[in-house]
Amino acid sequence: MTIDQLAAAIDAYTWLDTQLAVFGPGVVLAVGFQILWRLTWRLLDRLADAHDRINAARELLANTQPAEDTQPGTDTQLLNTCRNTWNTQPRKEK
Repeated sequence: MTIDQLAAAIDAYTWLDTQLAVFGPGVVLAVGFQILWRLTWRLLDRLADAHDRINAARELLANTQPAEDTQPGTDTQLLNTCRNTWNTQPRKEK
């Protein structure tokens, strides 16, 4: 922790101590509610943004076309013939 950070922490503690001395412990409750309120709305905003991104991705995926065949005319007939021959002929033991 640097000297500036330590000074800022001490200043914050001094300010908080002064506020508690002037306004009492109710200020802690009010600040706690304010922090909770802000965090709740921040979380809801993040969830809404994530929901929007998911919907945009779904729309993008729904509008995509299948990829074109990169090797038109590719024939798998020879492969199928070899596979069928292999599976139907009995194997001879040597």
